[in-house]
Amino acid sequence: VTEIVKPTADNKLIINLPSTVEMSTPNVYADRIEWMCRNLDNRENLIISLHPHNDRGTGVATTELGLMAGADRVEGTLFGNGERTGNVDIVTLALNMFTQGVDPELDCSDINRMKDVYEYSNQLKIPERHPYVGELVYTAFSGSHQDAINKGMKALKKANTPIWEVPYL
Repeated sequence: VTEIVKPTADNKLIINLPSTVEMSTPNVYADRIEWMCRNLDNRENLIISLHPHNDRGTGVATTELGLMAGADRVEGTLFGNGERTGNVDIVTLALNMFTQGVDPELDCSDINRMKDVYEYSNQLKIPERHPYVGELVYTAFSGSHQDAINKGMKALKKANTPIWEVPYL
Protein backbone atom coordinates (compact mmCIF):
# COMPACT_ATOMS: atom_id res chain seq x y z
CA VAL A 1 0.00 0.00 0.00
CA THR A 2 2.75 2.45 0.91
CA GLU A 3 4.48 1.82 -2.42
CA ILE A 4 1.30 2.77 -4.29
CA VAL A 5 0.23 5.72 -2.10
CA LYS A 6 3.80 7.00 -1.60
CA PRO A 7 3.19 8.90 1.65
CA THR A 8 5.31 11.94 2.42
CA ALA A 9 5.93 14.12 5.47
CA ASP A 10 3.21 16.47 4.19
CA ASN A 11 0.83 13.69 3.17
CA LYS A 12 1.15 10.92 5.73
CA LEU A 13 -0.66 7.61 5.40
CA ILE A 14 -2.70 6.31 8.33
CA ILE A 15 -2.12 2.64 9.04
CA ASN A 16 -4.89 1.37 11.30
CA LEU A 17 -4.01 -1.56 13.57
CA PRO A 18 -7.20 -2.80 15.27
CA SER A 19 -7.81 -5.04 18.21
CA THR A 20 -11.46 -5.54 17.36
CA VAL A 21 -12.35 -8.54 19.49
CA GLU A 22 -9.35 -8.52 21.85
CA MET A 23 -8.09 -12.00 21.12
CA SER A 24 -4.79 -11.43 22.94
CA THR A 25 -3.55 -9.79 26.10
CA PRO A 26 -2.54 -6.11 26.04
CA ASN A 27 1.18 -6.88 26.05
CA VAL A 28 0.87 -9.14 22.99
CA TYR A 29 -1.01 -6.41 21.10
CA ALA A 30 1.69 -3.92 22.12
CA ASP A 31 4.40 -6.30 20.91
CA ARG A 32 2.68 -6.39 17.52
CA ILE A 33 2.45 -2.60 17.41
CA GLU A 34 6.13 -2.29 18.30
CA TRP A 35 7.07 -4.81 15.58
CA MET A 36 5.08 -2.85 13.00
CA CYS A 37 6.62 0.46 14.09
CA ARG A 38 10.12 -0.97 13.81
CA ASN A 39 9.64 -2.85 10.56
CA LEU A 40 7.41 -0.75 8.31
CA ASP A 41 9.32 1.00 5.56
CA ASN A 42 8.98 4.77 5.39
CA ARG A 43 7.81 4.85 9.04
CA GLU A 44 8.42 8.60 9.37
CA ASN A 45 5.67 9.20 6.80
CA LEU A 46 3.13 6.92 8.46
CA ILE A 47 0.67 7.49 11.26
CA ILE A 48 0.21 4.30 13.25
CA SER A 49 -3.35 4.38 14.54
CA LEU A 50 -4.84 2.09 17.19
CA HIS A 51 -8.46 0.93 17.09
CA PRO A 52 -8.96 -1.10 20.27
CA HIS A 53 -12.18 -2.59 21.56
CA ASN A 54 -12.98 -3.72 25.10
CA ASP A 55 -14.15 -7.31 24.69
CA ARG A 56 -11.85 -8.61 27.43
CA GLY A 57 -12.20 -5.51 29.60
CA THR A 58 -8.65 -4.42 28.81
CA GLY A 59 -9.24 -1.77 26.14
CA VAL A 60 -7.57 1.04 28.08
CA ALA A 61 -4.56 -1.08 29.08
CA THR A 62 -4.24 -2.33 25.50
CA THR A 63 -4.22 1.23 24.22
CA GLU A 64 -1.78 2.55 26.82
CA LEU A 65 0.69 -0.20 25.97
CA GLY A 66 0.12 0.31 22.24
CA LEU A 67 1.01 3.98 22.60
CA MET A 68 4.13 3.10 24.58
CA ALA A 69 5.02 0.67 21.79
CA GLY A 70 5.13 3.51 19.26
CA ALA A 71 1.62 4.21 17.98
CA ASP A 72 0.80 7.80 17.07
CA ARG A 73 -2.95 8.04 17.36
CA VAL A 74 -6.00 6.38 18.92
CA GLU A 75 -9.54 5.86 17.70
CA GLY A 76 -11.83 5.66 20.71
CA THR A 77 -15.27 6.67 21.89
CA LEU A 78 -16.64 8.70 24.79
CA PHE A 79 -17.02 6.41 27.77
CA GLY A 80 -16.37 3.34 25.62
CA ASN A 81 -19.55 3.49 23.57
CA GLY A 82 -19.57 1.01 20.68
CA GLU A 83 -20.62 -2.43 19.55
CA ARG A 84 -20.59 -5.42 21.90
CA THR A 85 -18.65 -4.33 24.99
CA GLY A 86 -17.51 -1.11 23.38
CA ASN A 87 -14.47 0.59 21.96
CA VAL A 88 -11.69 1.96 24.11
CA ASP A 89 -12.99 4.59 26.52
CA ILE A 90 -11.18 7.68 25.26
CA VAL A 91 -12.12 9.65 28.39
CA THR A 92 -10.50 7.17 30.78
CA LEU A 93 -7.51 6.87 28.47
CA ALA A 94 -7.10 10.66 28.25
CA LEU A 95 -7.36 11.19 31.99
CA ASN A 96 -4.97 8.31 32.68
CA MET A 97 -2.47 9.91 30.30
CA PHE A 98 -2.97 13.29 31.96
CA THR A 99 -2.18 11.79 35.39
CA GLN A 100 1.11 10.55 33.94
CA GLY A 101 2.08 14.00 32.65
CA VAL A 102 1.10 13.34 29.03
CA ASP A 103 -1.22 15.86 27.38
CA PRO A 104 -3.86 13.78 25.57
CA GLU A 105 -5.05 16.87 23.69
CA LEU A 106 -8.61 16.11 24.74
CA ASP A 107 -10.38 18.68 26.90
CA CYS A 108 -12.03 16.89 29.82
CA SER A 109 -12.31 20.01 32.00
CA ASP A 110 -16.12 19.75 32.04
CA ILE A 111 -16.33 16.00 32.41
CA ASN A 112 -19.69 16.11 34.17
CA ARG A 113 -21.20 17.89 31.16
CA MET A 114 -19.61 15.25 28.90
CA LYS A 115 -21.29 12.59 31.02
CA ASP A 116 -24.67 14.34 30.86
CA VAL A 117 -24.52 14.76 27.07
CA TYR A 118 -23.42 11.14 26.62
CA GLU A 119 -26.24 9.78 28.78
CA TYR A 120 -28.85 12.02 27.14
CA SER A 121 -27.71 11.35 23.57
CA ASN A 122 -27.26 7.60 23.91
CA GLN A 123 -29.97 6.92 26.47
CA LEU A 124 -27.35 4.85 28.30
CA LYS A 125 -26.09 5.32 31.85
CA ILE A 126 -22.38 5.51 32.56
CA PRO A 127 -21.48 2.43 34.65
CA GLU A 128 -21.54 3.29 38.35
CA ARG A 129 -17.95 2.05 38.74
CA HIS A 130 -16.49 4.13 35.90
CA PRO A 131 -13.11 5.33 37.21
CA TYR A 132 -13.72 9.06 36.70
CA VAL A 133 -17.47 9.76 36.56
CA GLY A 134 -19.17 6.69 38.02
CA GLU A 135 -21.66 7.32 40.79
CA LEU A 136 -19.51 5.24 43.16
CA VAL A 137 -16.18 6.88 42.35
CA TYR A 138 -15.89 8.41 45.84
CA THR A 139 -17.49 5.52 47.70
CA ALA A 140 -15.83 2.90 49.88
CA PHE A 141 -17.75 -0.09 51.16
CA SER A 142 -15.19 -2.05 53.16
CA GLY A 143 -11.56 -2.59 54.02
CA SER A 144 -8.92 -0.03 54.88
CA HIS A 145 -10.67 2.70 52.87
CA GLN A 146 -13.87 2.38 54.87
CA ASP A 147 -11.80 2.24 58.05
CA ALA A 148 -10.06 5.51 57.12
CA ILE A 149 -13.40 7.22 56.46
CA ASN A 150 -14.79 5.91 59.77
CA LYS A 151 -11.75 7.21 61.67
CA GLY A 152 -12.02 10.53 59.85
CA MET A 153 -15.66 10.93 60.88
CA LYS A 154 -14.75 10.20 64.50
CA ALA A 155 -11.90 12.73 64.33
CA LEU A 156 -14.28 15.35 62.90
CA LYS A 157 -16.76 14.79 65.70
CA LYS A 158 -14.02 14.96 68.33
CA ALA A 159 -12.45 18.11 66.81
CA ASN A 160 -15.75 19.99 67.04
CA THR A 161 -14.85 22.26 64.12
CA PRO A 162 -16.75 23.21 60.96
CA ILE A 163 -13.59 22.73 58.89
CA TRP A 164 -12.75 19.14 58.11
CA GLU A 165 -9.61 17.97 56.42
CA VAL A 166 -10.62 14.70 54.79
CA PRO A 167 -8.02 12.07 55.67
CA TYR A 168 -9.08 9.69 52.89
CA LEU A 169 -10.31 11.58 49.86
